[in-house]
Amino acid sequence: MKVRSLSAILLLVALSLAACGRDAVESPEAPTTRSVGEPAEPPAPVAGPPAPAAEPALDWPAPNYDHFSTRATFESRIDSGSVHGLTEAWRYELPAGAPFGAAATTPIVIDGTVYVGDLLTNVHTVDLATGDRRWLAKVDTAVFGPSGVAVGWGKVFANKGGTEVAAYSAESGDELSATNLVESGGAINIQPVVADGKVLATASSLSQVGARGVLFALDQETGAIRWSFDTIESDDLWSHPELNGGGSAWYPSAVDLAKGVSYWGTSNPYPFPGAPGFPNGASWPGDNRWTNSILALDLDTGRLRWGHQAVAHDLFDHDAVLAAVADLTDEGQGQVIISTGKLGRVIGLDPSGTVLWETPAGMHKNDDLDSFQGELEVLPGASSPRLPWRTASSTCRS
Repeated sequence: MKVRSLSAILLLVALSLAACGRDAVESPEAPTTRSVGEPAEPPAPVAGPPAPAAEPALDWPAPNYDHFSTRATFESRIDSGSVHGLTEAWRYELPAGAPFGAAATTPIVIDGTVYVGDLLTNVHTVDLATGDRRWLAKVDTAVFGPSGVAVGWGKVFANKGGTEVAAYSAESGDELSATNLVESGGAINIQPVVADGKVLATASSLSQVGARGVLFALDQETGAIRWSFDTIESDDLWSHPELNGGGSAWYPSAVDLAKGVSYWGTSNPYPFPGAPGFPNGASWPGDNRWTNSILALDLDTGRLRWGHQAVAHDLFDHDAVLAAVADLTDEGQGQVIISTGKLGRVIGLDPSGTVLWETPAGMHKNDDLDSFQGELEVLPGASSPRLPWRTASSTCRS
């Protein structure tokens, strides 16, 4: 399974989150702030989250904080010495109702506003200081998830109903555009990323027969598709489109603006570990590129620069969906591209795609098998009783 979330999620903000306060260094690209009750003014254009080399804002402007997907800021005043003193300042409840509850997202925080997309693909904007709602774009269509929003150019980009990426006015919540990405099957289950005038998202296959993982870049101004990339090399889904699917991306892309490249992690072939009459993935023979891979795509054209497949012919849902960039220039090592995920291994590559190192993490048992019969404990692994065609089971412990 791709997502875990509670049946009801409460967004909590502690008093000590003054680390996001107005005494911080403001991003020159952030919207103009205003106090509650002041007349609404159009926000200044927002160019999207800063590149890691830029002066960081004390907000959380992207799903993984910055384009490199570092998920780290060192500007916060919350640390091991102060975290015990946090107290609740306010709470804002998100509606449950999707298969995995209420939310599976990282809130975006920019210039005093919290932007959240829930698993019903509603978009909430909340005043950071008070917890009061500013506006709500209501859709109420459940998705598998994850989901969420990206903010840039005075707009909020969000999954709408699992079929479209919509752009809303960051000031009013009015819908400005909506682009359908799933005419060929699948569903949108990803938090988008904004970069270089584009919105990066995917129509994912997840557990849908005949659906393929297709990566998209949309024009931020018009919503038009600038490029798309099919993660499956096989035109006929390995000769069994009536059974197979896979290769989706469901974790936000990492971006290197200077090199003009976006890095994507992809998930497993489907159905795993097999289908009736096709045990051990026999309906999808071969390596199944580019499932379970990290892909470096040209940011302007979508052309594949390079790919590295972490697991070929994956039977156990070992998605390699996380991609990030570690900048080790100060250590004299340049960049290391990181690929990891549910496979329980962390892989470091240089910017040309050459593997530098590979390190296992967690417990591993039977996870390198290419066939098995009966029941088997696999660590890390996954099982899904929702899939009646499974010919064997595996158990995941985390």
